[in-house]
Amino acid sequence: MQSDLLDVVIGVVFVWFLLSVVLSALHEGLALLTHARAKHLWLGIGRLIDPDAGLLPIKLADVAWRMPFWGSLDLRPKSESEAADDGAPSTTEGANAVTDHFSDRPSRKLAGDEVKRAVRAKNQRLYGALAPRVTDVAAPGRLSKATHVPPAAYSAAVLEVAGTGADVVDDLAAYFEKNPALRSAIERATAAVDIPERVQAARGVVERWFEREMDQLSRFYRRQTRKILLLIAIPLVLLTHANAIDTFSDLRRDASLRQAAVTAAAAVEGVDSFCPSDATTASSVPADPIAAAGEELTCARDVLDRATQFRVGLAWQELKSASGATGADAELTPGDVGPYVGNALGDDWGFIGRTLTLIALMFGAQFWFDALRRLMGLRKTIRGGADGGGASG
Repeated sequence: MQSDLLDVVIGVVFVWFLLSVVLSALHEGLALLTHARAKHLWLGIGRLIDPDAGLLPIKLADVAWRMPFWGSLDLRPKSESEAADDGAPSTTEGANAVTDHFSDRPSRKLAGDEVKRAVRAKNQRLYGALAPRVTDVAAPGRLSKATHVPPAAYSAAVLEVAGTGADVVDDLAAYFEKNPALRSAIERATAAVDIPERVQAARGVVERWFEREMDQLSRFYRRQTRKILLLIAIPLVLLTHANAIDTFSDLRRDASLRQAAVTAAAAVEGVDSFCPSDATTASSVPADPIAAAGEELTCARDVLDRATQFRVGLAWQELKSASGATGADAELTPGDVGPYVGNALGDDWGFIGRTLTLIALMFGAQFWFDALRRLMGLRKTIRGGADGGGASG
């Protein structure tokens, strides 16, 4: 009985793992489509130039709509340095763009278009010096797709762009004139060393500030990613067989389904790393985001191939039945979604079961992968103890 209950738990966790992989793949595709990581990277670089030029998007509408799709805060430069200059227009139009609502505090608003254009121009010149030092370079005339910049490459590029006068350190401090805190840090660090060491000291300060900005941005990006995942998970849970209570009941009642759960989970548990880890940082991601998304989608396909015994796919027949359409050949229309969602939310146990699944998906595929492996290890221990006891008897 104890073993059967553990098998039921393994089955539920396996279903949550399946859905988490699908959710992760959907998010990866959305991030690739909207260039979210590249936008955040250049937002962070722009914040080093002028902290008021790119305040972080905090509100849900900023995170889910304005930042991914609107574009007037897109500070990415183009791949050719001549594509922009100090007087260049913004990469996307919108003097009255709704992205002016981005804020780190409710009382603060974004800077005007003139400031954003100046930061874009500096980012553009910086990218011209940075491009030879990074591998993720956009095609000619296209906006940057870089998602990771090494601190040493960043400081070298800044020195190349800013160090045009007799005193490179003074030029570097002047480059960050709109960021008084960073400029003061450079001046203090260079004043404390001998002249031959001043450039290296200045580079060290710039690199530390860059790393700190990227760390802050990555933590922020992870928090915002959870909001995006929640928004994607809601329709995923509603439109699939994602009722944890029904899954638990089916597994308790059906011994063959329990065995299928254990068999599928064993196939997952037997590998070191079944899926790519969730890419939830803005600056520490694989060099090729297209390849990363492809791996994630392939993983989702392979996981779903293991789920043939489970009702975790889209609830096509339930969608049709909710509006009165019956039979496997009944045509599904968009109007069928409303009655189905109403029934799903109106059913108390269904609502609770889907809510449990929604909460579970927020832990991520890697969490449930690890949980599945631990549960399978516990099952082996229990079965081993039971077999040993039977042999001794």
